[in-house]
Amino acid sequence: VEGDLILGGLMMVHSREDSVTCGPIMPQGGIQALETMLYTLDKINTDQLIPNVTLGAHILDDCDKDTYGLEMAVDFIKGSISNIDDINDYNNCSRGHTKKIISGVVGAASSVTSIQVANLLRLFKIPQVIFFRKYQNNPKITSQLHAN
Repeated sequence: VEGDLILGGLMMVHSREDSVTCGPIMPQGGIQALETMLYTLDKINTDQLIPNVTLGAHILDDCDKDTYGLEMAVDFIKGSISNIDDINDYNNCSRGHTKKIISGVVGAASSVTSIQVANLLRLFKIPQVIFFRKYQNNPKITSQLHAN
């Protein structure tokens, strides 16, 4: 979703599957979280709650795997690091295409993935918000995430 500010989303849309990268879609947890984020961004933009600014999103699926989630999170920092992008990306920038610079990340749903992603995002000063209330009082997650 395009916008003036882009938020990253790391959602558990597919379930964990050991034999393949991602298992079946999880309609209850994964799709609901994805739809909630998209609805919220649409509502904020439609009601112009932030004047003269539209929020966009770059949402990725972590498939309920911490290692895969961390791999997906690397995509959030690529826009901030010039030496990771292809030379083709720079050519596209001159033709009106811009790199997606992520302003913050929502997710991940898994506490293990959230901590690993927080450690990565911290290096690039990208804030992270977790969205499940059950993690709010978890001392390990709270200390890891507040270190950002």
